[in-house]
Amino acid sequence: MKKTFLTLFAAFVLSACAGGSHATMPGIPGADAVSTAANRWNVKTLANGWSGPFAIAFDGAGNAFVTDDDQNALFEVPRGGTIRKIATGLSNPTSVAADAVGDAFVSYDAGVREFLTDGTSRKISIPCKNAAIAGSKTGTFFLDACRTLYKLLPSGKLTRIRKAPLAGTLAVDGSGNFYISDLYSTLKIRPNGKASYLTRSIGGRIAADTSGNVYAGEYNAGLGTLYVVNPNGNVRALRSNLGMIEGVGIDPTGNAYVTSIGRSKVYRVSPRGTEAPFGSSAPFMVAIDAQSNLYVAD
Repeated sequence: MKKTFLTLFAAFVLSACAGGSHATMPGIPGADAVSTAANRWNVKTLANGWSGPFAIAFDGAGNAFVTDDDQNALFEVPRGGTIRKIATGLSNPTSVAADAVGDAFVSYDAGVREFLTDGTSRKISIPCKNAAIAGSKTGTFFLDACRTLYKLLPSGKLTRIRKAPLAGTLAVDGSGNFYISDLYSTLKIRPNGKASYLTRSIGGRIAADTSGNVYAGEYNAGLGTLYVVNPNGNVRALRSNLGMIEGVGIDPTGNAYVTSIGRSKVYRVSPRGTEAPFGSSAPFMVAIDAQSNLYVAD
């Protein structure tokens, strides 16, 4: 079995390193940390031996929840605590979200299940398998199931918003606007349910910042370009030649983090488009906690 890592990357500024030296990173065989005058990667391996870590989400306290689609399981990675397996038997868990108090929602073949902090769980019935889930800071969650958008309230009530012309990745910005994209376009749904296209030309893997800018990475076998689309729909290419982009995350300062499975790298792209890559065996999904620590399922 291929050895798999869930790795925590903490990016921060250090003093200048002459020559932009490279340093081998502990716990990641063959991986290099790229040091420049402005940045350096500090890497910590949280866990290994997993066969298929897939989706990652955080609760309000910074605890991470990770799905493993090979083990059909959900894990919790507490801040400073011991990793524990919360549930098994979740056939093909493809999406996860968590609320402020630590309840986790997982989408899998049988629907959506909520895991409560008291150790109990409840099933939330949806009309089809494998809904995509995205959560907001207000405790409201959005689901894309069978090209239909739903709002999931903390009580477990599921409310239909509207039919969706797209089926792809989801994101929520700081104002509660909800975004859904396919390979070629991105739809914006406001909290009142009104929907309009943010752009009809850019889609792919998306993430949204607190100001309503959407970052979209091309999910194809081409060169791979990371775009930023502002709230008015204006599109700007931040960086090209990133390979096949699988995951995108944004930190509070506007740096984008991109996993490229084609290049076996994780890239940090600044608002100016400057990239700082390092090697990784097979990076997949990416998530960023409140302290700007970057989690990558690898």
